[in-house]
Amino acid sequence: WELRRANPSLTRGELYAAGLRIGRDHVGSAVNTLVMAYAGAALPVLLFSYLSGAGLGTVLGSQSIAQEIVRTLVGSIGLVACVPVTTFVAAVVASREPIPVKPRTSSRPRP
Repeated sequence: WELRRANPSLTRGELYAAGLRIGRDHVGSAVNTLVMAYAGAALPVLLFSYLSGAGLGTVLGSQSIAQEIVRTLVGSIGLVACVPVTTFVAAVVASREPIPVKPRTSSRPRP
């Protein structure tokens, strides 16, 4: 709606393309946050595995670490997949609404 308000002449396709460009930035931030959250949750297991002297292959193959890796991948795929769908729905709805009228500003200075 902000894009529509900023430029009311944008078509549905242009709104969608602009929304996707903005959405990519949001997805990048969300995926980074998701990875850090899961890494933080798995930190005790990683520390225990490191201190136990197990090799990297053993640590990455362990059920708890593999589970966190799969969670991160599935969550990231979900985030990436939802952006085009929600952007399309928003572009359709925003393009059907009447063009917003910007409020007039008075030329008189405010007291």
